[in-house]
Amino acid sequence: MKRVCSFVLSASLVLAAATSAAEPTEADNANARALFKEGNAQRDKGNVDQAIELYRKAHSLQTSPIPGLQAGILLEQKGDVLGALEILRDAVRMPPFKESPNTVAARKEATDLIGKIEPRVAKLYLTIKTKSDAIAIKLDGADFNKAMLGSPWQLNPGKHTILLSANDDEIAKRSFTMTDGASNYMIFEVEGTLSLQTTPGAQCAVEGKPVGATPATIDHLLVGSHSVTCRAANYKDKTQTFTIEATKTTPVDLTLDPLVVAPAAATTPSPEPTPAPVPPAPPATTASSDGSMQRTIGFIVGGVGVLGMAGGSVFGLMAMGKASDANNNCPTSTTCSNQTGVDDRHTAVTMGNISTVFFIVGGVGLIAGGVLIFTAPSSHEAPVKNVSVSWVGNGIAFGGSF
Repeated sequence: MKRVCSFVLSASLVLAAATSAAEPTEADNANARALFKEGNAQRDKGNVDQAIELYRKAHSLQTSPIPGLQAGILLEQKGDVLGALEILRDAVRMPPFKESPNTVAARKEATDLIGKIEPRVAKLYLTIKTKSDAIAIKLDGADFNKAMLGSPWQLNPGKHTILLSANDDEIAKRSFTMTDGASNYMIFEVEGTLSLQTTPGAQCAVEGKPVGATPATIDHLLVGSHSVTCRAANYKDKTQTFTIEATKTTPVDLTLDPLVVAPAAATTPSPEPTPAPVPPAPPATTASSDGSMQRTIGFIVGGVGVLGMAGGSVFGLMAMGKASDANNNCPTSTTCSNQTGVDDRHTAVTMGNISTVFFIVGGVGLIAGGVLIFTAPSSHEAPVKNVSVSWVGNGIAFGGSF
């Protein structure tokens, strides 16, 4: 009863199509007969593939269901049940322009063969557990329609291969065999988890994508090789490659190396300058007994002292500025986050030393100049016979004979 209903339905479809399809020309009929005849010859020689191709061409001219029937028979014998079903169904639906006993018999045989072949079709239910859109699927070398994931995908009985890839890298491959009418439920696990630890705690990124501070657990990573980069203040960045396995947790523990801060160059205290003794005043004469020469020398020495104090002030301010810059990049007295901080710290120390020398020279000059000026005799005073200035301990001593 089921076959009768199927035949009636097919006949109804044929009649409906006949009202819209154009009737083949005599040339179409002649070409179809020639192709069919050549197909029979190739079939008899055992050239099945060539025969199928010739039958397909004759069938495409839509003159008779017979070439389609013959192609379907050969395809079914080769194991291509899906290809056989496709052309057999098309042969049954072909409009009956000039129906004959042979074409009627061909339609019936095609309908019977469809009923025989359909139970042989295998079905694959494919599931891929991933949240990534980068997965590409190939079934027997052809792209698989992702919209059919989880739904029955018809296959010929026989051997098949599924290949999964991401960014052109193969991540999974599986070969399997489908028997007649079998249903195969296949699941691919293509993700794993990363457990990330660092010493010290750091900010990290996997394949350039930030994953936050450590310790961290990163899920839904595709199987295969990945890289992680971590960084922390006052430490060198560190990158490591790791491999994710399906459904497993991969531990990665990184130890970052501290930045090496070059120690400040050892400085030795500048030797305390010993001021040259002020030359004794010349013997009192009528030309120099008023002390004008001594006062002149005092003003010169005092001027040198003023310049020294000014230089000490300038270099002192520069040293303070560089020290402030260094503090921005050096959180402690021994560590700096970058080379700029190290350079600023060295410059601050050097300028501070120069400032100290200038202040010492300036102080000595001012004191010595003041002594010379204020001890210079007036025209009515006896000339100073000897004046000396020297460094004693942490101070300056001066003296003279009058």
